[in-house]
Amino acid sequence: MTLCSMVLRVEAENGLLVEEYRILDREIQAREFQLNGAVHAEWRTLSAAELTNHVMKRTVVSYWLQKRLGWRGLLRACVADQSALFGDAESERRAA
Repeated sequence: MTLCSMVLRVEAENGLLVEEYRILDREIQAREFQLNGAVHAEWRTLSAAELTNHVMKRTVVSYWLQKRLGWRGLLRACVADQSALFGDAESERRAA
């Protein structure tokens, strides 16, 4: 079985603003654009903080990601960049 990108498209009520999310090469990416404009934004990788925000707000994006990645995979994505928040806790414990 080959892997292909998975895309979620979320449109505003007025149908003009579109957000797209995709999982590609182990990255969760997003872009935003207006349907009436010819310019499409470039894909950007979502940060762990942005993913955490989706999970905390229980957005449709978080449910879609959980379905695709599983809850453990989504949790890993949410804490990926946040390991620096804990600093060298392990080395501090050893020193104490």
